[in-house]
Amino acid sequence: MREKISDDKLYWIWLQQALDYGSRKVSAVRDFYNSIKDFFEAGEKEWRLSGLFNNKEINSLCSTHLRTAYDILENCNRLSYQVLTFKDSEYPNLLSNILNPPAVIYVSGDISYLNDSITVSVVGTRKASMYGLSMADEIGYKLAERGIVVVSGAAMGIDSAAHRGALKAKGKTIAVLGCGINYNYLLRNSKLRQQISEEGALISEYPPGYSAFNSNFPIRNRIISGLSMGTIIIEAGKKSGSLITANLANEQGRDVFVVPVDMRTPLSEGVVSLIEDGVPVIEDVESVIKEYENRYNGSKTIAKRNKVVRQISINQHGNEIENITSPKKENNIKHDIKLPELTDSAKKVYEALSRGKMNVNDMSLKLNLGINNLLAALTELEIYKLVKVHSGRMYEINKDYH
Repeated sequence: MREKISDDKLYWIWLQQALDYGSRKVSAVRDFYNSIKDFFEAGEKEWRLSGLFNNKEINSLCSTHLRTAYDILENCNRLSYQVLTFKDSEYPNLLSNILNPPAVIYVSGDISYLNDSITVSVVGTRKASMYGLSMADEIGYKLAERGIVVVSGAAMGIDSAAHRGALKAKGKTIAVLGCGINYNYLLRNSKLRQQISEEGALISEYPPGYSAFNSNFPIRNRIISGLSMGTIIIEAGKKSGSLITANLANEQGRDVFVVPVDMRTPLSEGVVSLIEDGVPVIEDVESVIKEYENRYNGSKTIAKRNKVVRQISINQHGNEIENITSPKKENNIKHDIKLPELTDSAKKVYEALSRGKMNVNDMSLKLNLGINNLLAALTELEIYKLVKVHSGRMYEINKDYH
């Protein structure tokens, strides 16, 4: 005989343990049953008649004991972790609206502000270049400085740099883990995770102590994108998990942006594939901030924009260059050939190259473009095959373009 329990959290934990992580059947149960308790008490016969589950899932529902949920909840209480389900007001609204939301999330830290905030995820390769790490740090800092919550996965490389940037700005950042919150994964990052839990939050759908299996992380990525209004990709190889996050964000109807990269490195391959699929290149994070300022117009928490924009560019030596800039007016460039629709910076670079070959350093100085803005423009022009690159990072117009 099934035990009668009043706490819905136990039933949701039980369901999450019975079904595969990332299962779309969780939202089906939520939508088709008045309560999770009603579903639990309905039993095997009704589960089969519902037509929602296959035999494997039915067998798992029958064989998963409620005692497992008791033990998990007791462990969370001992560790002072929050356990949030759909019925809790702090369960993230954005996450609840994806096709396969987690029935339960475990939280170390505070996410009470999340439903009233702009959220942007910053992800990329674990084996990042110095340029990529600098960009992630800068973007994390600027987003957090302006009141935007930075979401990432606490992995080495781009993720960690984005978290650190947000923490340096005294802002909020959330790390979504692919294991139990207290599992000893990546000991090198344990101090960072501790700081995030104190000043932001650690989130996982995996219960305390759950191991970091490789298969967890692609499943975890739907939560990173699901918590975020937009996702920024910084450096991604051809098989990068960041591409999974980008695809999931697209499926969830969220924005995706990429940061310019050096086209000659393997770290550009994933980014180029996204650009070819129509993902926009951001020249600086201010454009993303402005996008959300305009879209939400004060209905979400976001700091007031400064009149003067402080831009930190990273040069080819990894050094920071600070510029005070104001918006540039569009250059009306006339060409003998019909060009695709280009950003203002790409037009500016194309016009300069029309006068002869130039290397990256000269272009940056003569056009007064930071290296990140310049790389964005060159990436765009290379995608359209409007320019060619030679040794010494020397660029020229592609005369074969038709």
